[in-house]
Amino acid sequence: MTLSIELDEETLRKLAEAAGRDTKTVAEWARERLAEAVNQRLRSEPSAALSHLERHFGTIEDSTFVAPPRSANSREIAFSGDGPPS
Repeated sequence: MTLSIELDEETLRKLAEAAGRDTKTVAEWARERLAEAVNQRLRSEPSAALSHLERHFGTIEDSTFVAPPRSANSREIAFSGDGPPS
């Protein structure tokens, strides 16, 4: 795929200098930086599913929160969403 963008002369000069320092063509350098920016953006945004859960159930952002210990007679309850907890 080809992407065409218009750059002002100053930005193009800086881009060419940066690419030259890395011994890359302008296209190679720009392609790598664009891929890095996209990947970083995707890592920093929560997934749609996570956002949905956070909106409905919230999150705990307190680093001092610690779950209480389970007692010896406690049991784990599984819930699949298909009926009442078992």
